[in-house]
Amino acid sequence: MKLPEVLIYTKEDEKEASYCYNDEIIEYIKKYNVEEYIHWEKLKYKKGLPIEPKYLWILLNRDRKIHFKDLKFYNWTFKYYINDKIQKILGELDILKNMEFPNEIGDLISSKYKIDALIEESIASSQIEGAKTTTKIAKETIKSGKKPKNNDEIMIYNNHEAMKYITNELKNKDFTIDEILKIHNLISKELIGNEYVGEFRTIDGVIVRDIKTNKTLHIPPNHELIESLMNELCNFANNKEDSIHPIIKGIIIHFLIGYIHPFIDGNGRTARALFYWYILNSGYTIFEYLKVSEFINKSKGQYKNSYLYVESHKCNEYEGDLTYFISYILNCIEKSRNEFKEELELLEDELKHKDKIYNNLLNDLKNNNLNLRQLDILEEIIENPKKKFTIKYIVNSYGVAYATARNDLNIFAGCGILQKKKAGKEFIYVPNILN
Repeated sequence: MKLPEVLIYTKEDEKEASYCYNDEIIEYIKKYNVEEYIHWEKLKYKKGLPIEPKYLWILLNRDRKIHFKDLKFYNWTFKYYINDKIQKILGELDILKNMEFPNEIGDLISSKYKIDALIEESIASSQIEGAKTTTKIAKETIKSGKKPKNNDEIMIYNNHEAMKYITNELKNKDFTIDEILKIHNLISKELIGNEYVGEFRTIDGVIVRDIKTNKTLHIPPNHELIESLMNELCNFANNKEDSIHPIIKGIIIHFLIGYIHPFIDGNGRTARALFYWYILNSGYTIFEYLKVSEFINKSKGQYKNSYLYVESHKCNEYEGDLTYFISYILNCIEKSRNEFKEELELLEDELKHKDKIYNNLLNDLKNNNLNLRQLDILEEIIENPKKKFTIKYIVNSYGVAYATARNDLNIFAGCGILQKKKAGKEFIYVPNILN
């Protein structure tokens, strides 16, 4: 990782670039300012351009300056450009803001799928920071209620606890310093020294460096500024009067936590959690079903570069161009949204055939009136004939009460699909469908 280069050009270069402006160049400006918001680090290597890369870069920047919006925070001024592609994604997300599901799948979506999305978001956010485990194993650990055994499992467990806290307690609450510190406490306990858990850093020297060249990439603000900066962040988040789109503001909050670096450790996980909090607080309940961090984790190099592109593209007029980070996060959101839409279509298709698929098993039941949750449990039993099911697992998988989960498993035990066994102080249910 290195700080990307930004071209320094002269007035004479600007004059030469002006002579190149024509209809063909206008299309290239649209391509690299809208379809792909490009940085000089990538543009300088592009082949087949109609003019020298530096002249195209100058014209791209001239167009950006026309469209830039200001973000004033502390004594910094950032710029950002809401281009047509960004506006299109925001418009589509606005339509889905409070997405309603067909009655036949609504209950299942609002229970199992929401819970799975929260778990997978927690896992991916931890994997971004280096947690070494598969999503499948981590999901099983969380759903089974087992205690985490190592730092990787602790990180994921903590993240899930923080995300549950946001969903259950903070969805309709404004940002406060106390709640931000509580989130950091949940995220970082048992991973760093107790004196740093849920506390802003009180030291400097936390510098982001290139691991190969040791070159400084980012120097966070002095620790003495952190409390006032975080108070300003809360005011920024809670201000309902500005004209910034809520999703854009959530992404900016995500960026600012990384930029301010208010904690000794856990800044990335906290930044993504605060983004989630702000988006839910703004009424975008669709995000309870999206796994944005999954797509960040799949493109960690681009994630890091999006931060660096912002900081490298600065001048005397502004601190950096936030459009790089905004564009990257929105692309991850769009991929997550598309994945969820595909999952919904698949679920609707599966439900049309589910009764036929399990017809023989259902005929063996005393009562054929299974609900969608119970059908989903039945599917998991069939697909995992060697798996041991517990009441706690069903509670954690579907967010139902203990008594409801026990009843679900007892229905299948009563007709012989599961075998109920005593294991210590609890019962386990073992698939019996192959016997």
